[in-house]
Amino acid sequence: MSLEQAFEYIQSGADHKPVNIRVTGAHTLPPITLTADTSASEVWLDGDEGAVIIANTPTEPLLTLTAGAPRVHLAGIKLLGAVLVNNARLELINVTSAPQSTDRRRLGKASRRNARKALYRQLSSSSPPALLITGGSSEVVVSGSTFEDHSAGAIVLAHGHLVLTDSVMQRNLAVNGGAMRVSGGHAEVSDCRLEKNDAIESGGALHIDGGEVELSNRTVLLQNSAPSGKAIDFTNGSLSYSLPVPIGRWLLITTGTTLALEPSEQNSDYPFACSPGLVGDSFKTDEQNGPWCSRACDAGYHCPSATSVPLPCGKGTYCEQGSSAPTACEDGTWSNTTLLTRQEDCMECPAGQACSAGEAVDCAAGSFTNEMGQSECTPCASGSFQSDSGQTACVECTAGETQAPLRFPADSAPGVSTRAFFHLLRFLLRRGCRQNNAVPRRELQWHFGLGG
Repeated sequence: MSLEQAFEYIQSGADHKPVNIRVTGAHTLPPITLTADTSASEVWLDGDEGAVIIANTPTEPLLTLTAGAPRVHLAGIKLLGAVLVNNARLELINVTSAPQSTDRRRLGKASRRNARKALYRQLSSSSPPALLITGGSSEVVVSGSTFEDHSAGAIVLAHGHLVLTDSVMQRNLAVNGGAMRVSGGHAEVSDCRLEKNDAIESGGALHIDGGEVELSNRTVLLQNSAPSGKAIDFTNGSLSYSLPVPIGRWLLITTGTTLALEPSEQNSDYPFACSPGLVGDSFKTDEQNGPWCSRACDAGYHCPSATSVPLPCGKGTYCEQGSSAPTACEDGTWSNTTLLTRQEDCMECPAGQACSAGEAVDCAAGSFTNEMGQSECTPCASGSFQSDSGQTACVECTAGETQAPLRFPADSAPGVSTRAFFHLLRFLLRRGCRQNNAVPRRELQWHFGLGG
């Protein structure tokens, strides 16, 4: 029996009994509507790995539930099509909802907002939101699910009751409320992530112009965008957030554990990130109900914004208590160990090396340092040379020795022959001992077989 035939059985042949259907593979279906006349008393669609249901008419909902329809449960299925619930009951468990096309990517590439707005209207006029809930008696429960890349918004709640837990809404777009728009009804959003959604006008993640919205239990809004209310645009209705927030974040709650928000815009990530230099690593109320978070960052570690686990300071740096970023050891000092807590823990640079930005580097041939704590190497003076790196002194040229910097033929200007190069080398060797020279003339004569 095909899935389309299974739905025909649900509608007319189930004799008021519950129906459980195992979905395997991919299936393309025409729009399905379940009503009070549907024969089944309750419907379960359980998907095996890779189960996909595709709407053959993207401009219409894939599944419509109206008043009196049996309660429907969808689990472990990828839906490429919209769902409309009107005075009916629906449960989504571990469902992924996505569009059939890459239109969302086209929107992302439209750089100017006016161009994106025009393109959005073109796309959204031909597709509904992923989940539309209307009718005061609608009951929808969504858990462990993902709504992504929709160009007409992920969830719209006009009436009814929505419970959304442990779910993700990401990269969705709408005119208002890229992830969710609430104009009526009651929404409970717990332990969810609304990330990288976008709105053409307002409410990048969440737009509320009616109804009740309760955010709670580590729900977070991240990197959303809109001209007005990048995270939230709240104009009418009610909005609250109940602790705990995610670790590394906070809300200012003066009494209790619930914050009732006034109509406003939120243009930063929400709840707020602990400031750089602080760590928030606890769900305790007194460590989440204000900008103080848990404590200052521990010495030897650094804490950027929204830190829940401090990061160790690396080699060549130190971190005092409350550091937002590592501090490099001062010039002339270095370190090859981690978790330093002060400049005094850095070591003095050894002779024969130069130390900058916390790193010790051997002096190159032709240079030296004869004291500790140096940040630069000193070139060998005229009349001296040094063939090795990492040295503390240069060697004086003796009678009969000269030297000069060398360029091998491969490094010469294009077109210079090897013969011409060695004539040049003879000339340089006869000029005498020069500053910053690395190899004496005798060594060159022996290496190259040159005459005196």
